[in-house]
Amino acid sequence: DMMSYEETLYAAMGEEELDLNIRHARVIATAREEAQIAALATDEDRRRFLVSFWSSRDQDERPSINDARQTFYGRLRTVMANYSEFGQEPYETDRGRIYLTYGPPSEIDRRPFEADLLQHEIWSYENIPGEGRSLFVFVDRYSSDRYSSSRDYRDDNRERYFTGRRGRGDYYDDDYYDDDY
Repeated sequence: DMMSYEETLYAAMGEEELDLNIRHARVIATAREEAQIAALATDEDRRRFLVSFWSSRDQDERPSINDARQTFYGRLRTVMANYSEFGQEPYETDRGRIYLTYGPPSEIDRRPFEADLLQHEIWSYENIPGEGRSLFVFVDRYSSDRYSSSRDYRDDNRERYFTGRRGRGDYYDDDYYDDDY
C-alpha cells in the first residue's frame, strides 16, 4: 500500500514543524475541524489530521499535487511578506486571515491619513463563491499599523466609513459613505 503525497510529506515532519502546519491550517479550518484540532494529542494524530485536512480540499486528480495546499502556501508567502503586525504572526492578523481564506482581493483601496478619518483599507472581492461581491474593511484604530477588521460588507449593506480623531482608537462613527463613493 503506497503512501499518499500528504502522508509522505507529514511522515517526515517533527513536532515543531507539525505544530506550525497545524497553526497554518487553523486559519482556514471549519468549526468542526477546530474541534478536531483541539483534541489532537500526539504527533501521529496531527499527521493524520493534516493528511485528511488537505486531502479533503484537494481538487487535483494528480496524486503528487495538492492544489489547495499549494494555493494556501503560495498565499502564505505573500501574507508573510506583506501583513506583519507587531506581536502577531502575519497569518494570524485579520488581513492575513482574509487573504489566506479568499486569496488576493480584486482591488485594495488604501486610505492613509485623511482629515478626520482613521487610516483604513477596503478590500473588494468580485465573486466569493456562495457570497458574491464582498468588501472587507480594515481599520488602523490606533495609528499603529495594526489593522483590525471592522466587519465585512456586502452589496446589500451600505458601505460605511469609520471616522474619528487620529490617535483616539476608541472613537469612531458609523457614518455612511457618500453615495458617490
